[in-house]
Amino acid sequence: MPYFFIIDEETDFAIDVENFAKQLRASWPSVRFEDIKITNDPFLLHWSLREGEIDHVGSLHRDRRTISVDDYPKGVARFALWIRAFLPEQHKLMLYHDSSDIAVEITPKTQAEDLIVELNRG
Repeated sequence: MPYFFIIDEETDFAIDVENFAKQLRASWPSVRFEDIKITNDPFLLHWSLREGEIDHVGSLHRDRRTISVDDYPKGVARFALWIRAFLPEQHKLMLYHDSSDIAVEITPKTQAEDLIVELNRG
């Protein structure tokens, strides 16, 4: 299921791509990065990883403020907490689902269990 994280639209903040990839690898050593070969691809970075029977797929968009993930609510919740910890606390992080009215702010106090319940409602 496609979800989108949007980082602080009210500032000039942008993710450092190299550091982001390095931190992904540190947290998930089995992550695989794909080469971007299409000139007009809207993404800077694609990644995937497999845990057991589940594939987790994500992309960092060229604006360096939007991240899309295609995953189940449990994986999205886990990634939401990871990205929240990765970002400086002063930057707002929103999570949206592409085909529902889900819009959740991810704060340092967000709990995975509460987020999973919210995502399953959509």
